[in-house]
Amino acid sequence: MDLLGKSLVVVGGTSGVGLSAAKACLAAGANLVVVGYPRPGVERAAHLLGPGAVAVCAEPGDPATVPRAIAEVLSAFGRFDGLYHAIQGPAHAVTDGPLHDVEDESWRAILDLHLCALRYSNRAAIRQFLLQRTGGAILNWASSSPASANLAHAQAAAYGAVVGLSRAMASFYAPYHIRLNVIASGGAGRPDEAAGFQAAHPRGGEGRRWFREPLAGTSTDPDLDAAAVFLLGDGARSITGQVVSVEEGQPVGTPQAGSGL
Repeated sequence: MDLLGKSLVVVGGTSGVGLSAAKACLAAGANLVVVGYPRPGVERAAHLLGPGAVAVCAEPGDPATVPRAIAEVLSAFGRFDGLYHAIQGPAHAVTDGPLHDVEDESWRAILDLHLCALRYSNRAAIRQFLLQRTGGAILNWASSSPASANLAHAQAAAYGAVVGLSRAMASFYAPYHIRLNVIASGGAGRPDEAAGFQAAHPRGGEGRRWFREPLAGTSTDPDLDAAAVFLLGDGARSITGQVVSVEEGQPVGTPQAGSGL
């Protein structure tokens, strides 16, 4: 899982999943430009990451942000090899929930954050890869916990759209040697979701979560890093259009009838 000599852009790379991945990519030999907002978090990330990374303070929802970051990586390191889009939470408080309760403004804000910003970042990377005629790797992060799927319908819609769009792009751009994959995580990267699930199921909620996620509570942001480093590197050069699940056992966990949970 060697990224030696690779130059990457990590959108959302100043906090959470993105910052953890940025540290891992640096340790694997990559050069980085990390993008985040607001400025105090960007300055903190720049200090933590050191001279191997350039930190850019910019709104991820601005179509000009990732083209600027790509220009930075080319200027600083002379090449652009990959993008990790790892934006997690809204820049301001929004309320999600079952479809009949979600306000239109909240719905738009969540889709803008998780889907429109991804469109802008992926578009900028693809345009640069096509211009370079080198191919490259794009990795998109998506949340997929039971809390998100069952109780937060705008986030569930965004997750489905991220996966569907990534797979469609993977198929279309494969002849250009542009790879697109998704890391889907449950507990890791979303500490709010465990609390939200428990609040929604105050009687037996945690027990139900353990049936659905047999490894519940075991994953943290760094648990996604090995997958991210691998998918951004040459070891994954034949892998595209895939969703790698780091979900605390969700695919094998099933609520048990009559369990009372």
